[in-house]
Amino acid sequence: MMIIGMTLSQVTLSAWDTRFVAACLGLRYLMWPLVMLGAVLILQWAAPPSTELALALLLMGVVPMAANVVVVAMELGIQPQKGALAVLVTTLLAPLLIPLYLGLMLRLTGLS
Repeated sequence: MMIIGMTLSQVTLSAWDTRFVAACLGLRYLMWPLVMLGAVLILQWAAPPSTELALALLLMGVVPMAANVVVVAMELGIQPQKGALAVLVTTLLAPLLIPLYLGLMLRLTGLS
């Protein structure tokens, strides 16, 4: 988190890339939850997992982007400011989306 903070301190308005942030949000909060929901549904059909495992998989599908995105971007020299902004936006949206998504996915899987 310290690395993200240091990176965000260097961010200027020109670092904002709407397409990149939208792509990150789409992958993180649209595609990834669907993938994890599909995985849990397939597991329930093939070999029913424990409730704890199913909940852990669903939770993994709705958490914000990991901070290591910024570290990898720094190591590769590919605009870590954009990665830090994407991590910041997904983290700010997490308290709103996690309860909504988890509630919906728990109903769809029959775990609630």
